[in-house]
Amino acid sequence: MKTSGTIYLSKPKNPRDLNIKSLQSMEHLKPYIMFVLNPKFKDEIRDIRNDFDIDSDEFDNWNEETIKKFELLQENNSLDIRVEKFRKKAKLSKRWQDFLIHYVITGDVLPSYDIYGLRLEIQETDEEEKEYLLHLTEETTLKDIIMAWPLIQKNLKKNNKRKKPWKNFWRDYDIYKWADEGKTVNEIDGLVIKKYGKSLDYGNIVKIESSFRKKVGISKLPKKHKLKMIS
Repeated sequence: MKTSGTIYLSKPKNPRDLNIKSLQSMEHLKPYIMFVLNPKFKDEIRDIRNDFDIDSDEFDNWNEETIKKFELLQENNSLDIRVEKFRKKAKLSKRWQDFLIHYVITGDVLPSYDIYGLRLEIQETDEEEKEYLLHLTEETTLKDIIMAWPLIQKNLKKNNKRKKPWKNFWRDYDIYKWADEGKTVNEIDGLVIKKYGKSLDYGNIVKIESSFRKKVGISKLPKKHKLKMIS
């Protein structure tokens, strides 16, 4: 099963809303303390950037070029592995991986989402369908899920485009069947009028027959008869 994306649902906590007594209660500042104030980690981040020719200042102004470069770096497997090694050395959980890659590339030290908050993971199955996993932590509350639900629904709808119903399936099937029997376009139009009470443009009949074959997966099979029109 392939993971095709992770959506972070929780916003970072506002420092003013926290009772700041220890590092544990100010997780939002942990990246700043680790990577800006700690010389050891700061040097390692610099080495990663140098090895991958990354200038984080480039991403102060976003444009078409920087967006493309950012996406290429995000998809760079070697960079992902290198950051993962650093993450493990820094004793950070897997939840930090996406943020660390973003930080290495852009230099944005404060996360735009709560690293330990709710997240929605999209997975592609072998049947080319998608499954959605909502990840919770020990701190997750029912209120957190309720607050995030509109965003969850939005992403479900965005990734699940419903197929339009085939409203005229039986009419289209009849047209295909009559064409397969060797009837002409003129004859098919007469049968459509008789059965469905509406005439079709002759060109439309040809298009419907061809489209039907494609939709049911038989477009590559040879036709018994070619559609003809009697003038």
